[in-house]
Amino acid sequence: MKRILPIFTFLFLAAFQLFAQQEKAPDLKAAQNFAVLGPAGITSTEETVIYADVAVTTGALTGFNPETDQGRVLRNSEVNNATAEAVQQSVQEAYDFISNQSPTSTHAPILGNGFTPDNDPAVTNGMLLTPGVYSFSDPNVLLSGLLRLNGLNRPDAVFIFKIEGNFTFEPGSVINLESGTQAKNVFFQIGGVLVPATSGGIPGANSALRGNYLVNNNDSPTGEAIRLSEGASVEGRLLAVNGSVTLQDNNISLANVVEADLSITKTSTRKKVPIGEEVSFAITVINYGPQEATNVEVIEDFPWAYMDVVSYDVAYQNTNTPGSADIILDRESKVFRIKLGNLKLKEKVVITVVAKALVAKSEVMNQVSVLSEVKDSNPTQDNAQVTVEIPATSANLYVTKTVDKTVANVGDELEYKVRVENLGPNKATNVTLTDIFPADYLTVIGEPIVTPGTLYSQNLSVDPISLSSSNLLTIGTLEVGPDKAVELVVNARIVKSGKIINRAEISNNAVTDPTSLNNRATVTTIAGDVPRADLQITKTASSSTVAIGSEITYTLTVRNNGPKEASGVIILDELSNDLKNDLKYVRSSPEAVFDNIAGVYTWNVGSLAVGAEASVTLTAIPTVVGQVSNIAKVTGNQVDLKPNNDVSQVVICVTPPVPVLVASKMQVCVGDIVTYSVENFNGVTGFLYNLPKGFIKLTGSGSTIVVRVDETAQENSEISIIPININTACANGEPLVVHVKVNQAPVLPATINGPLAACAGSEQTFNVNPVAGAETYTWTVPSNWQIRSGQNTASITVIIGTDPGTISVSIANSCGVGGSVTTGNIVPVAIPAVPVITDKSGPCSGLVYSINEIPGVSTYTWSVPEGFTILSGQGTTSIKVTADRLDRKGTIGVIANNANGCNGVAAMLEANAKAADANLIFPTAFTPNGDDKNETWVIDNLLKFPENEVQVINRWGNEVYRAKNYQNDWRANGLGEATYFYVLRVKLCDSTTKVYRGYITVVR
Repeated sequence: MKRILPIFTFLFLAAFQLFAQQEKAPDLKAAQNFAVLGPAGITSTEETVIYADVAVTTGALTGFNPETDQGRVLRNSEVNNATAEAVQQSVQEAYDFISNQSPTSTHAPILGNGFTPDNDPAVTNGMLLTPGVYSFSDPNVLLSGLLRLNGLNRPDAVFIFKIEGNFTFEPGSVINLESGTQAKNVFFQIGGVLVPATSGGIPGANSALRGNYLVNNNDSPTGEAIRLSEGASVEGRLLAVNGSVTLQDNNISLANVVEADLSITKTSTRKKVPIGEEVSFAITVINYGPQEATNVEVIEDFPWAYMDVVSYDVAYQNTNTPGSADIILDRESKVFRIKLGNLKLKEKVVITVVAKALVAKSEVMNQVSVLSEVKDSNPTQDNAQVTVEIPATSANLYVTKTVDKTVANVGDELEYKVRVENLGPNKATNVTLTDIFPADYLTVIGEPIVTPGTLYSQNLSVDPISLSSSNLLTIGTLEVGPDKAVELVVNARIVKSGKIINRAEISNNAVTDPTSLNNRATVTTIAGDVPRADLQITKTASSSTVAIGSEITYTLTVRNNGPKEASGVIILDELSNDLKNDLKYVRSSPEAVFDNIAGVYTWNVGSLAVGAEASVTLTAIPTVVGQVSNIAKVTGNQVDLKPNNDVSQVVICVTPPVPVLVASKMQVCVGDIVTYSVENFNGVTGFLYNLPKGFIKLTGSGSTIVVRVDETAQENSEISIIPININTACANGEPLVVHVKVNQAPVLPATINGPLAACAGSEQTFNVNPVAGAETYTWTVPSNWQIRSGQNTASITVIIGTDPGTISVSIANSCGVGGSVTTGNIVPVAIPAVPVITDKSGPCSGLVYSINEIPGVSTYTWSVPEGFTILSGQGTTSIKVTADRLDRKGTIGVIANNANGCNGVAAMLEANAKAADANLIFPTAFTPNGDDKNETWVIDNLLKFPENEVQVINRWGNEVYRAKNYQNDWRANGLGEATYFYVLRVKLCDSTTKVYRGYITVVR
C-alpha cells in the first residue's frame, strides 16, 4: 500500500491538472437569465412554476394561466420576438462551444448506481464524479439513482457531459452537488432528446435534476426536445436548440450560486378592521444563507376586492449598505410586487403595508411569497399569510335640539343647542350636521361654540325662496357613547316677530344608520313685537391734546328721545381690544364694570323716561402717540328708531415722550463716523436732528442718522433730537439733548531712552517720557529679543537677544495712533560660549579640572564646593584643587568672561575627592553565589594602578588564579568555599613596585 499511494496521488494530480487545463464553461450570453427555451413552444400541464425567464421563437406558451391554477412564469416571457431569437442564438453558440471541447475521460452509458438492492452501499452512496469533460461509450445515456458531482472544493469546477443520443432519467433519480459544485457550472450536451425513462426507478417518485441541459433533438419526428416527468424539479436550465418543451407540475429555478435560505413572515396590527379604517401589515424577509440571494422579489397576493393599499415602506436592516426597493403597484392589473435586489447573509428587510378596509367580509386572506434566482434550501418558509375580518358596520346617530325661549320678543337673544350622539354599535365616519333657521327672523351673534372643538362653517348656503341659512358642522368620526357626543351652541337675536322654526339634521354619514327617524330635530319660538325708542349718546374729552402717560377724562351722556320709555339701557366703551391697546382704564364715576381682559367698560343705566338723560365720566391714560380715537355705544331692550346716534366718537392728540437713545457715542474722535439712533415709538413718524458745528450728516432718516466729526468740532458739543408727531394736528414731543465729548489722537513722543550697546542675554530698560492723552504704548523689539515686562506702558524691560536691531514704540488712544519713535541700531555684544569641564584627577596628579581655550575670552572664573580649595590656576583654563576629606563631593563651576564685560553661562561638573584617593583597600571575603551581590573580589582604588599583578594560592600552596592588570573580576570559578592566600604587586606613582599579601575567604 505504501508503494501504491504515490502512484494514486500522481494519477489524481494528473487528472486534476488535465481538468484544470481543459474543461471550461460556455458563455450563455443572452440566455443567462432564461430557465426554459422551447423554440417550437412550451407546454405546461398542472401547476408548473418557472422561477426565471422563458423564451419561444416560433411556437407558443400553452397552459400558463395562474388564475386557473395552471403553470406560472414568475419572470418575463419572451415569445416570438428579437429577444427570444437572441436567446436561441446564444444557446446554439454554447452548444457548439461544448462540441469543440475534447473529453478528459470516457464513461459507461449509465450515471448513478441504480436503486437495488436496498441498503447496498453502492446504491446508498451513489456514483461520485469529479470535474471533467465526459464522453460515453454508447450514444444513449441513462440516469439511474444518485449521481454525486464533487467539485473538490472549487466553486469554479466545471462538469460537461457530451451525450450523442438521448438522455433519459428514471423516476426518483437525483443529481447532488457537493464540495463547491454549482449547478450553473454543470452542462449536459444532448444530441437527441431529454425524456423520462419508460421503466425502472421508483414508480411515482419525483426526480431532481441539476445543471444546464442543452438539447438538439436530432430533428426528432415528434418535434419534442425536452419532456419532464410529473413532479420532477430542475435547478438549472432546459434549453432546447430546436423543438418544443413539455412540463408536468414541475418546479424550475435558475442554476445560480449554491443556495440561500429565505424566510418570510407576515403579521397585522389588528384582527378586525371596520370599513373605512386602516390596518398595518408587517412583512419580514430574512436571508439565513449561507449564500447571497440575488434578485429577491416579494409578491403580494393582495385582496383587492375587499381592501386597498394606502401606503407602504421598505426598511433594510442588519446591513452596512442598505438597498433600494423597486415597487410595482398596479391596482387595475391587481399586481403588487416589491423587488428587493440582492440580500446578503443575515440581511433583513421589513416591508410595512397600510391598507384600508372597503367591503365587509368574515375572512380576508392576505398572502405573500418571496422568490429569488438562487435555490432556496428551505422553501417551506417562502410563503406567509395573515387573515383579518372586515365586519359589517352600522351606527345609530341621535340628534337632539333645544332653545332657551319658546316665547320671546323682537330684540331678544336665543340660545340654540344641537347635540349629536352615536348610539352604536359601531363608530360613524364622515359625519356632517346641517343646522337650518330662517335668516329673515334671526341674526347670528358671535361665533358658534362646538364641544369638542370641531371645524364649523357658517352660512355656507342661503335658500333665496325661504330665506333660510344652512350652517354645516363637520364632525368626521364619531365614537360610540354619550361621553363622545358633539354639541353645537348658536346664539341669535330676533329681528322680526312671528313663528321661528329651527331645524337640525344629519346631512352625511358614511356608515349605515339603522334608525333614521332620530337623525333630525326641530324647535319653535313665537316672537312678538315690542315698543320702540330713540336712544342717543354723546361723548366729550377733557382736553384735545395730552402727553402720553398723562390722564384724560371722557364724559358719556345718554338721552332717550322717545317716543317710549327705554329699558335695559347699557353704555359700552371699548378702551382696548385684541387689535389695539390705545387707552388704559383708570377709574369711572359713577363706578361701573370694566372688563380688564376684553378692555370694555360697561355701565348698566337701567330705564330712561322720555327726555331723560344720564351721564358718566371715564378716566384713562393714553398708551400710543398720535391721534387716538375712542367710541362709546348705547343699547336698550326696545327697537331703536335712529340707530345712527347710538354711537359717539372722540379723537384726541397724544404727544410723544422724550426720545431714548439706543445707539450713540458720548466720546468721539475727529474723523469718526458715528451712528446716532433712538428708539422708535408707536405714532412717531420721524425725528428732527439739530447737529452742532463740526458734525456733518452723511446718511440716515427717521430714527437713525450717520454723521462725520471734523476738526472744527468743539470739545464739548450737543446734539438735539426732536420726535415728530404722526399727525400734523398734533404737537411734536420734547427734545433729547445728547452731550458729546470730542477728542484727538495723541502727539508723537520725543525719543526712546536706553543703551545702544549691551551684552546678549542681559536685562536692560528702555523708556519714553509719558504722553498726555495716551492710552496704549505698543513696543516692538528685534526678533529674538524678549520683553520681560512693561508692554503697554512708557517703560519696558527686555532680555537682549543675539540679533542686532532697533526698538520702537507707537502711542495711541481711542482716537488713533499718534505716531511712533525708533532707536538707532543696537548691536548686542556676544557672550562667550559655555566651556566643557574635564576631570583629570587621579591618585598621582591629585584633583585637577580643566577646559579648552575659548576664543575672545580674557579670563575664567572658577568656583569650588565647600571643603575644596583651589591651589592654583584661578583665571586660567586649568585649576588644581585639594579637599579636606576624601568623602567630599560637590559641583565645580567655571564662567568665561570677555573684554567687553559680558559673562558666559557657567559650566558645571560634579566633583568627588575620592578621585585622588591612592589607598588600596582589600576585602577579607566575597560571596560568588549568583545573587548579584558581592559576586567578585573588588580591591578599592586598584583600577587607578593598571600596572599590577595578582596571584591566588590555596592552602596546599597551589596557584588557583593569576592575572595582570586585574580588573576586580575574579569570581573564584571552580573553587569551593575556603580561605585563600593572595600576593599583589603594584607599580605606584613614584614608579616603585609595592607587594601586598593577605587572605581572602570565598563564601558560597
